[in-house]
Amino acid sequence: MDYQRRALTAADLSLDPITGAVAVATHGRRRLGAPTLWGTGGAARLTMTLAGLTNNAARMGQSADFGAVFCEWVEFWLTTRFALAPTADKALELWWAASPDGVGWPGGVSGADGAFTAANKSQLLLVGVLTTLASATSQSQLVGSIRLPSRWGAPVLLNASGQTLSATAADHLLEAYPVQ
Repeated sequence: MDYQRRALTAADLSLDPITGAVAVATHGRRRLGAPTLWGTGGAARLTMTLAGLTNNAARMGQSADFGAVFCEWVEFWLTTRFALAPTADKALELWWAASPDGVGWPGGVSGADGAFTAANKSQLLLVGVLTTLASATSQSQLVGSIRLPSRWGAPVLLNASGQTLSATAADHLLEAYPVQ
């Protein structure tokens, strides 16, 4: 494959809404538009209540409709904070529930913000894992990319970090960027 250098553009940069830090995309994919955002504070458009999510608990977010002509690939970034510093190398697992029609959902997902039974995650698609740092400060990471199987979907986050997430709603944001 022939790789060419090019100048950075605004599409190569992302602004962390919590810390204000600027990140440069280094994953080799180009962003194709505005992200779909989940959370309960600030910029979030779709609801996913992560504040106070305890260890070994899971939460599903409100469903997203990516439209009749949706982007094939989506990249997920997660920004979060813990109430107390977790042990390094623990995990927050991000899963994706795809729906063919926005009505029928796998694994007990409803398409609405709510608690999720972690044992049902095997019926979902694993997006990736945010690997924890031993720090109670804000942690932000590219969790993974998936090929969307349908236009409708909902995220599910499983907290396997050993600690409870911060109780402040604005500390948590999930971003889904259409990429190519």
